[in-house]
Amino acid sequence: MAFHRFLDRFEVTNRVLDLLKSIPFVDPSKVNPAASFKDDLHLDMLDSVEVMMAVEEEFAVDISNSEADKISTTAHLIDYIAAHPQAK
Repeated sequence: MAFHRFLDRFEVTNRVLDLLKSIPFVDPSKVNPAASFKDDLHLDMLDSVEVMMAVEEEFAVDISNSEADKISTTAHLIDYIAAHPQAK
């Protein structure tokens, strides 16, 4: 049986925050581990899709549309990646 090593939560948190801060339409001063994509970062649906694509690329994972629709805060995103067995 293959052993999946999940990414360290601290590492995931730092990488997610750094990634969000690097996205041109995201205000880096508003990025924090509890930020709401809609209320704090002011992301619309298209922005959220772009963020998910960047996250997929950064962590080498596929996030289904149904899963992506449930991710509405930085904390949700960190939880999702930290629990994803394929995340790198």
